[in-house]
Amino acid sequence: MKNPLAGCAYDRVYQDLKGFSKNGDNFCKQLLSLLHQRANLEITYAEGLGKLAKKLTKVLDKMKVNYICGAWHCVSEGMKSTSDLHCKLGKAIQTEAINPTKRILDEHEKKKKAIDNVVEKAADMVVSNWRQQIKAKKKLKELTRDHEALFRDTESSQPLASPKTKKKLLRNLEKSATRLAKEDEDYYKKNLVACDNKLKWGAALENGHQYHTQMHSAVSKVDPEKDFQMLLGETAVSIEENKSEFLLTDYYEEDSTSLIEKERRQASIKTKVLRLQKDLEKALQNKRGLERMLQAYLEMPQFSDPKNHNEITEQLSETTLKVSLLQANYFKLGSILADMEQTPKPTEPWNDCISKWKEKDCVHSSVMITYPIKMKHFQQTRSTQVASETRSNSSSLPAIVNHSNPTPCLRPENGDSACTMCTALYDYQTEREDELCLKEGDVIVIHQKEDDGWWRGSINGKSGIFPATYVEEISPYPDKTLAEEATSPY
Repeated sequence: MKNPLAGCAYDRVYQDLKGFSKNGDNFCKQLLSLLHQRANLEITYAEGLGKLAKKLTKVLDKMKVNYICGAWHCVSEGMKSTSDLHCKLGKAIQTEAINPTKRILDEHEKKKKAIDNVVEKAADMVVSNWRQQIKAKKKLKELTRDHEALFRDTESSQPLASPKTKKKLLRNLEKSATRLAKEDEDYYKKNLVACDNKLKWGAALENGHQYHTQMHSAVSKVDPEKDFQMLLGETAVSIEENKSEFLLTDYYEEDSTSLIEKERRQASIKTKVLRLQKDLEKALQNKRGLERMLQAYLEMPQFSDPKNHNEITEQLSETTLKVSLLQANYFKLGSILADMEQTPKPTEPWNDCISKWKEKDCVHSSVMITYPIKMKHFQQTRSTQVASETRSNSSSLPAIVNHSNPTPCLRPENGDSACTMCTALYDYQTEREDELCLKEGDVIVIHQKEDDGWWRGSINGKSGIFPATYVEEISPYPDKTLAEEATSPY
C-alpha cells in the first residue's frame, strides 16, 4: 500500500528533524563519553601529581634549610597547586559540563518522546483511515455492482415474473439499496474523517514545530562570548587576592645608631629620595600616557590594532607595578627623612603593607603589592577607574622634597572646559624658546589651534607652540583633572 504521508512537506520536515535530532543525540552521547574520560584523566593526573608533591615534601623536610631547599619547596607547592587545579578542573567538567548536558539530554528525550507519540498517533490515524477508505471503497464498489446486477435482473424479469416473484425481487432490490446507501454513507464519513485526521496530524506537527521555535528562540539567546567572559570573571583571581611580596631598598644611612653624622645621613637620604621622586614622576607620566592611549583605543576601536592593544595593556600592567614599588620605597625613605627633619610624615597607606624582619645580622624590608596575574576584559569603566586611581596616587605624593615650584594648571585659551590631547608622532627639536621639544610618544595637552599649522599646548609643566604635522590628536577629555595631571610635573 502506498504511504499516504510520503512526499508530504510536513512529513519531509518531520523526518529531517528526527534525523537531525538523532544525530544530535549521538553526538551528545559521544561528547559525554569524551568528557567522562577527560574528567577521569584530570582527576587521575591530580592524584598522581599530589602524591609526588607529598613525596618531595617529605624529602625536603629531612634536609637543612637553605636556598636550594627553599627553591624545591616552591616547586613542591607549585605541584600541589597544579594538582589542586587539575582536580578542580576534573570536578568542574563533571558538574559544569557532564551533568548539565546529561540533564538537557534527558529533558530533550522526554519532550521528544511526548511530541513523537502525539505525531505518530496522528500519523497512524491517517494511515489507518487510508486503509479503511480503501477497504470501504472496494466493498462499496462490489455492493454497487451487485445492486446494479440485481436491478437489471429485476427490470428484465418483471414482465414475465409472477406477483409473488416480483414482490420478492423488489424486496431484495430494496434491501440492496438500503445496504448500498449505508455503505456509501460510511465511506463518505471515512473520507471526511481522513481530512480531519490529516488536519490533526498537521496540527501535531505544527505544535512540534512550536517547540522547535521555542528551542530556536532559546538558542538564539545563547551568547558564548558573554558566557566566556563570565567564566573568565569567575575564574580570574581578583586584584585583592593577588598580592606579591617585593623587597624594598634598605640603606645603611637609615640606621639611626650608625656612626654617620646626622647632617650627612640627612643629605644622603635626601639625595636618594630625590632620585626616587624623579623616577616616580617619570613612571607616573608613562602610566598616564599608556592609559590615555588605551582609552583612545577603547573609544575609537576602528583605529585600534589588537596586537598594539595587548602590548599597551601589558606595558600598563608593568608600569603600574613599577609605580607601586617606587611609591613604597618613596614612602619608606620619605618617612625616615620626615623624622629627621621633624616634618609631617607621608599619609599614603603603605605602612600596613610594609614589613621588616631580621635575618642573621641584616634587616630586610618588603612590601605586599597587588599585582594582577590575570587580566579581565577591558571596559571603559575600568579605564576610568585606573585613571582615577592614578589621579589619587599622583596627588597623594608626599611633598617632602620641594626642589621645584609647582607649575600651575594651564587651561585652554578659548575658555572651553574640554582639554584635547595629542600624541607626538616624530621627534622635534626646538629652534626658538617658545617652542616645545617633542619626542615620539609624548602626550601633549592642546590649548589652542592656530590656522598657520602651529598649535599651542603644554607638556611636563612647560607651555609652548609645536608643529601640528608632528602630532596626532587623540580623544578629548572633558575631565579637567586629567589635563591638570598631564600639565603638572607631579
